[in-house]
Amino acid sequence: MGLPKLDENRIKKLVVEQNHTDKFFAKLPKGFNVNDKSNQKLLKKWSSITEDDISMEEVEYSEKHNVNVYTFNIHEFFRFGFVEREDGTIDVQQLSFIEN
Repeated sequence: MGLPKLDENRIKKLVVEQNHTDKFFAKLPKGFNVNDKSNQKLLKKWSSITEDDISMEEVEYSEKHNVNVYTFNIHEFFRFGFVEREDGTIDVQQLSFIEN
């Protein structure tokens, strides 16, 4: 099959599509106050992720493992890593939170 070319826009579209079909989730940090107004705004924005809400941090090919690696954040708060394999599968990991 072959490993797809690195393509930030394809990954952004995948995230948006997965979010709109309720298949893309994020864990909230411990101590996250859901009653705080700014946190409520953040949670509301999560339900309607757009490509503009996604910022790519790193996009690279790992020759050692023959995978594409995408590191990105959503709403400048949630950080994720995607590892794309030659067979077309993508592993998703929530990496961390960006502190304001």
